[in-house]
Amino acid sequence: MKPQTVILSLTIATLLGVTVVTTLSESEARASADQAKKEAIDQIREAGIKVATAERRAFDAEAKAKAATSKLDSYIQSVENLKEANETIAKANTKVAELEKAREDAALRMNELSAEIARLRDGSEVKDLSEKNKKLELDLESCEANLREAQKARESLQEELIRVRSRSINSDSTSTPDFRPFN
Repeated sequence: MKPQTVILSLTIATLLGVTVVTTLSESEARASADQAKKEAIDQIREAGIKVATAERRAFDAEAKAKAATSKLDSYIQSVENLKEANETIAKANTKVAELEKAREDAALRMNELSAEIARLRDGSEVKDLSEKNKKLELDLESCEANLREAQKARESLQEELIRVRSRSINSDSTSTPDFRPFN
């Protein structure tokens, strides 16, 4: 057949909706089927590789999501722990301030006691007290001497009084109007 005839017959068949069937030999058909089978197997393998890759990516993404969730949970726990730690730190700072004040008070008291100990070691207070004691002892001795003298004077005055009374009783003289006996 002429190429022109073949083209025209194919065009007419196409327009009429007729399917063109070509005849192949058995070996050509097997080769074509084997080729199609190989192509299908290759496509299935490629699709399997793509599916496996997609599954691996999905697994990796799931693992990353779990890790991110775990990190988020640990971050939330860390934030809660941080809040608790801040509260504990605030309480500790209050305690530290109280202890600092107590330490300052203790240091002041320690300085006072050290000064008192130094005075006691120095003995100046003891010396002062000893001098005052000696002075008071001397004053006491002089007071005792004065007391003894006053007692002697009293005794002599009492004796004089007794003598005067005895004379006045014995002398019964009433010649002076201002005379009054001593009682």
